[in-house]
Order: sequence, then structure tokens, then C-alpha cells
Amino acid sequence: MAVPEAESAGNGSKQFGSFLFPQIHDNLDGWGPCEVPEQFRDTPYQPFSKDDRLGKVADWSGSMYTDRRSANKYVNVYGLGGQTYTYHHEQDESTFQLVDTAKMQKPLYQKGRPRFNQQKIRRDRERREERRMGGKQQMALRGQRDRERQRKKKKKWVNFTRYDKNQVHLSLVLTHCTWQTGSTQLHIRPGL
Repeated sequence: MAVPEAESAGNGSKQFGSFLFPQIHDNLDGWGPCEVPEQFRDTPYQPFSKDDRLGKVADWSGSMYTDRRSANKYVNVYGLGGQTYTYHHEQDESTFQLVDTAKMQKPLYQKGRPRFNQQKIRRDRERREERRMGGKQQMALRGQRDRERQRKKKKKWVNFTRYDKNQVHLSLVLTHCTWQTGSTQLHIRPGL
């Protein structure tokens, strides 16, 4: 931090600004002010020790650090100081309304039940329709059902047959191979 230079007066001499020391009250019994100024007289004060951590000083409710790990970390020397800021409930029952937060039960037809044997049920329904329609319409439905089945199979295996994806390259390096049949022996040694 730079010290301000002295201002020069008209006669060539330098003059410095004046600095007045504030009046310091020394509190021999503790830390903080000795007496409370008038402007702060009605402000609630919660006593803290010099050793208290800032987290504890900022926790006005006293419920922030209740777990075992930090219980000793934020112990207040003067006891539980958060009592000053606690909420005191006044008995005003005239405006009280109970709000029911329980979930309403859905009727059976709206419940998301698991559907078992859906394919069998659909197949039976299609067969009933085929019997009811009969003749050429029956053949059309059967052809439509076969096309749908083929489309599903194709969709299921579409990524399996794509050569640009999902392909594992295996290479077999043949270093030495010997076949022996009867009296003939064959040796294969490929060039690398």
C-alpha cells in the first residue's frame, strides 16, 4: 500500500494530513465491547467464545450440526445459544386448516397393472375376428399378421447384420501345422 505523498504548501514546506486515533475501550473480562451503545441496546445478542467457529456463529437455529462427526467441532462454550432466535408458536387455532396430502386410490381400470400374456390375448382376439369375417378377409388378415411378424424379426436383427457396426475382427495366425496320415507327413508354413 502506497503512502500518500505530502502536499506542498505555497512556501515550499510539506504538510501531512492529520490522523486521529480512535478511542479504544479495553475489555479485560472478555472480548467485544465493554458496554452496549444506545443504537444496539434492543438487538438480541448471542454470546460466543473466541474459539467458536464461524459455522457455529452463523447457525442461529442450533440444528445445523447435529450429527456425531461434527458434534464436538461446534460445541458452544456458553451452552445452546440458539434459544434466543427460536420460533414461539402462538395459539391461533381459528385460521388453522388441515390439508389432506394422502394419495387418492385409483379405480381398478386406471391402475397400471402388469399385463401378462398380452401376445396370447391379442392372438386369440385376431383368431376370433378371422372366424367372424371368414373367406378372403381372413387371408388378408393372415398375410398382414405374417408381414408384421417378419417386420418385427427384421427389426430385432437389424444391428446384428450390419457390417460397419458391432463387428469383431478375429485373425488367426497359423505359424506351423503338421498333418500325418499313414506314411505321409504334410508341413504347412505360411509366409508372414
